[in-house]
Amino acid sequence: PGSARAEVDAARAKDRAAAAAAVAEVRSPRQQPPPQATEPLSTAKLLLRTCVECKGYCVVVSEMCSPDQPLVYINPGFEDLTGYTPAEAIGHNCRFLQSNLTDPGAIMLLKWSIASKVACRIQLLNVTRGGRCFWNLLSMHPCIESSGRADYFLGVQCEMEVTELAAVMVEVHAWQRAVHGIGD
Repeated sequence: PGSARAEVDAARAKDRAAAAAAVAEVRSPRQQPPPQATEPLSTAKLLLRTCVECKGYCVVVSEMCSPDQPLVYINPGFEDLTGYTPAEAIGHNCRFLQSNLTDPGAIMLLKWSIASKVACRIQLLNVTRGGRCFWNLLSMHPCIESSGRADYFLGVQCEMEVTELAAVMVEVHAWQRAVHGIGD
């Protein structure tokens, strides 16, 4: 039994090292020196790096098999939106963006999504490093391996404008009326 556990631990350590190496390959030039001219990026790596570097939305990766599920990667868009640098954010659970105004129901949905290894998309009221509240549209996706393990979750976040949020609320209200007869 002890050797089987050691094999599992060794396999997970190898997986984490491989994931860290893959992330390091696509990190933005701000976080890693650009490739040498003699080392052209493949089209797939170039597309992936372009997606990850986009400042229009935040990309984060959390390690779910570690205690407290810390962030292991953030893109420049995360720092632009939240004000937290990689040194301040990496190694910490993303809940530091929450406040007493964050909806407990949304937090429960996140916990359920993680425990169930399913994707979710929710709106959260979060707070920047400077104390500004913002509506965060969060899409979380498990990175499920062939073994069924989901050691990492990918999070894509973007700030919702108040007008966008109002449109969502109108849709929710219309859905509630249609499904439950509310407001008739």
